Amino acid sequence: MDTRPAVLEINDIELSLTVAGGARSASPGYASLHRDTVVIGSAARAESRLHPRHSGNRFWMHLGTTPLVPAHPRVRHHADLAWMHLQHVHELGGKPRELVLAVPGSMEREQLAILLGIVQRCDFRAVGLVDAAVAAACSTATGERALHVDLQLHQCVITELAREDGVLVRQQVQVLADAGLAGLQARWAKLVAAAF
Repeated sequence: MDTRPAVLEINDIELSLTVAGGARSASPGYASLHRDTVVIGSAARAESRLHPRHSGNRFWMHLGTTPLVPAHPRVRHHADLAWMHLQHVHELGGKPRELVLAVPGSMEREQLAILLGIVQRCDFRAVGLVDAAVAAACSTATGERALHVDLQLHQCVITELAREDGVLVRQQVQVLADAGLAGLQARWAKLVAAAF
């Protein structure tokens, strides 16, 4: 039995859970809030175009405990949606006991604290927390300097990495707001519509 922890990469395009042996599960960062239910992941993304007023996909980017307006009986704030999403991905991935979390460099300290608080309420144990850019680049042959580009739903995160005495170190993180996949898709749709 393999006892290595699974790796959960947090990117709101899709949370990606990879377990030992390479099996991968993924779920997009979408939620659909109906009167008495909450739908998370792929099903919520499918509903988002049909019911945009009941759908949301910014809860990872705005991870926090500010109350949602309008209020919902099952969701108080974005942290509740993040918890539901984590539980959903964990179940999709076969419920591994231990996870290493790979988080984007755009997450602020307060958001990281909230994330770790959420994880304490989940059905798994976080055994590590790593910058997603460092994790992605550590197994690649890079020169002394490299850039890691992380496209998210609503922003793009560019991380400058450097090798110092053989160790990969994060230097700077730059966030390009409104330069995410959702914005690109909207622009592409306008170009296609204009072509017709």
